[in-house]
This record gives sequence, structure tokens and C-alpha cells, in this order.
Amino acid sequence: MLGLEKLPRKIETFDISNISGEYIVAGMCVMIDGVIKRNMSRRFKIKTVYGQDDPRCMEEVITRRLKHSIQNSNGGFGKLPDVIFADAGITMHTQIVLARGYNDGKELEFSARELFNLYPNVQTMAVVPVGMTKFREGLTEIQDIDQEYAQSVINMAKRLNAEFGQNFIQLADEFYFRAGLDVEPYEFYGSFPQIENGVGTTAKFLKEIEE
Repeated sequence: MLGLEKLPRKIETFDISNISGEYIVAGMCVMIDGVIKRNMSRRFKIKTVYGQDDPRCMEEVITRRLKHSIQNSNGGFGKLPDVIFADAGITMHTQIVLARGYNDGKELEFSARELFNLYPNVQTMAVVPVGMTKFREGLTEIQDIDQEYAQSVINMAKRLNAEFGQNFIQLADEFYFRAGLDVEPYEFYGSFPQIENGVGTTAKFLKEIEE
């Protein structure tokens, strides 16, 4: 089924565990000739990923594990395995383009709840305002966001995130600018999966200045 030229003697399996996106660790189980070798099993603390992102956690841990054998095949990890099995799952990050008066308010809350029902496969939901330009003649009228409206969106996101127990809803920095508020702290954005959508850019920039 795997298309291997010969039966694998050394097999390693990996899995990611966490508590609500924190205290992330990976477990490694080793089998040689079908026998589990408990003395060769390992636990890795994830060092480079913040927030729940199983694929990136798995990338880190397998890279670290392989380096051990490449650099020292006589060390505690032994030789490279013949086969690696990794359970990283399929995860995704979603985006809502918010058009004032159309998919906000109760509609936005409904969307957030429906997507969170798919957690942890759906990791985050970015909310970004629809782009507004002066070239809208003949197009559907959409109100731009003002301070009061931006504050109401922020309040909803905070309320739902507190209910979900996750920083699931991540708003574009523009909402905070319009509301006259500071963006969320650096840690809020985890591994910054939504940064290309304008989410967390400011927090990351401020952190880099500090360093």
C-alpha cells in the first residue's frame, strides 16, 4: 500500500498535543521490527509556533528529530527511521470581508459560530473591512466604517472569543485604528497566520522595533 521496496524495520510516529492552544508538545513513538521501544520514545516542547497550528508544529518537531540523527547517528535517537507517520490533521484559516449593513451584526456572529463549530480544523477567522474607493459610481452603496462601528465590531469579537476560549476571531488592524484603540498584544496573534490579510501587522512591527 505504501509502495515500499522492503518492509520497514524502524518506524517512528508523531502526534501533537496541546491544552487550548497552549503547552504544545509532540510525542514520538518508536517501533523496531514491530516492537515498541519505550526507551527511544521522546517528547518535544514546541519552540517556534505560538497558538494551535498542527502542521507547523509537526514541521518543527520532525526537522529537529531528523537533525539529531543526521548530526550524530550514534546518539540517543539512533539511525534515521525507515518510515515516519505523522498525524498533523488538516487545518485552515478563514476570512470574512465585512460589508457594513450586509453581513455584519447577527450575520457576522452566525458566521463566527458556524466556523468555530469546525474548530480545530478551522483555526481562525479573520475579519477585514471591504475595500472602499472613490470609484464606486453605479455600484451598491456600502457605508464606510467609523469609530463607533469599529468599536462595536471589536466588542463583538472580544465577547465571542471569550465565549470560545480561543483567539479565534482576529480583526484587521484597521478596525482598531478607526476605533482609536491599540491593537491586540503580540501574543494574541499566535503564529500570525492572518498577517497577509492585514491582521497583526502592527503588533508584529512594534515587537520587531522593541527587539
